Amino acid sequence: MTRQIGETPTDPRESYQMFSTIFGPRSTEAPRIETRREAIERLLGDLNTAIDFLPEKPAVTVNPRTGHISLDLPREQVDHTRHLA
Repeated sequence: MTRQIGETPTDPRESYQMFSTIFGPRSTEAPRIETRREAIERLLGDLNTAIDFLPEKPAVTVNPRTGHISLDLPREQVDHTRHLA
């Protein structure tokens, strides 16, 4: 079937083909929802990975009343020689 530019498709299969070309085929399985425990474990893993790359490790404080975690990072010394060039 030939259509003019701007003409809307009348056959639903034609619309599906157009959108599947743009967005890809439909997923056959439902997306898996991450539990709170899994989300926190993933976030802690990401945080630990970032801390692993630090030359000086921060002090970690957990506030038992609020459950908040804070990091006391050492101050970074600015390398002023890089600004002279």
